[in-house]
Amino acid sequence: MDNSTLAALQQQFGPLSGFDVTTAPYPKHLRSFAEVLLLDSDNLPLTNPEAHFEDPLYKSAGNLFWPDFWSDWVGAGAWPILGLNRTAVQPLLSAGAGWSGRDAESGMLLLDRARWLSVLHWVLWVNTWHDRLYYRHLHGDKDTFALGFALAGAADQYMQVCVPPGGVFRWGPGQLERPAFFHRTMNKMQLGEQPWPAELLTGPLPQRLAKFVAAGPVVD
Repeated sequence: MDNSTLAALQQQFGPLSGFDVTTAPYPKHLRSFAEVLLLDSDNLPLTNPEAHFEDPLYKSAGNLFWPDFWSDWVGAGAWPILGLNRTAVQPLLSAGAGWSGRDAESGMLLLDRARWLSVLHWVLWVNTWHDRLYYRHLHGDKDTFALGFALAGAADQYMQVCVPPGGVFRWGPGQLERPAFFHRTMNKMQLGEQPWPAELLTGPLPQRLAKFVAAGPVVD
């Protein structure tokens, strides 16, 4: 962000504070860096993101994804089109996702591009199949990263934070850990419109509550 833009934002919305993500290892141009943290434009780091590059999961596997609220959104028709055996591949991907077993979201991800260049080629390839695959059997680019690992023969190397996401609410504080990112997934920012404010941000859901939510309602 250039100084004039930052000054205008400070004048309109200040006081603002945060982390400088324009310098290494955060890419201004992806091709300049081997290891990258990719963030959506409406996804803000709430802690210094340098620490994520030292996460043991990332250090061991060279990739780290964060879970979405949803799970198993890759349509059944996608697997045969891609030449993948769902029965064989999905357990390997799920193992990397931990106990929550959720799909990843692409609002933030860590990737060692030098190590997983083959995966990036497959991700690009999957995203080019518009009408036949992408818009019929997937729910966005977020679904293509795990598939990219599978197509590269590295499904067992796909790694994901196991704790499900928290949320933004307007009532009572929770007994939760400090969150790492604030990704506005609803009520997106639009030119000429004012999104509602985020009055309370939860951290990752506690494991017990997350498992309860994931199980869904109990029907007698």
